[in-house]
Amino acid sequence: MTTIRHTTEADIDAVMQMYDHSRSVMRANGNLTQWVGYPTHDDVAADIACGASRIIENQGVPVGTFAVVPGVEPTYGVIAHGRWIDDTTPYATVHRMAAMPGTHGIGDMGLLYAKETFPHLRVDTHAGRPCCHSTTPSMPPTSATTHGA
Repeated sequence: MTTIRHTTEADIDAVMQMYDHSRSVMRANGNLTQWVGYPTHDDVAADIACGASRIIENQGVPVGTFAVVPGVEPTYGVIAHGRWIDDTTPYATVHRMAAMPGTHGIGDMGLLYAKETFPHLRVDTHAGRPCCHSTTPSMPPTSATTHGA
């Protein structure tokens, strides 16, 4: 059975393993600049402290993680080639999605969970992040938007 819950301090080592694995997948796919020296243990602890970090478990074993951060995301204030569908509705941003090796479907599970919790989401699906492009097509266009290239 797969469940999603808030991340705890006891999960930090597993989350860091997921980030390390996801970094290696990024590098293997030509993304050499994302997540260099980031996210750190302190970033995970901050996400836990504010209640943003989530763990996806399969039969009690952590297999994925993501953060759902409500409120204005400063880095999305200016978009070079595009726009948000709605600039007035409060939203949450999905960040730092990662998985353990051999795990699939974390993106869809995390986004569906986030959509149930926050009706309006923003997700960075930058052109240089092709893994994100395969995640968002299953989401209705009013819930996941595109950060311009």
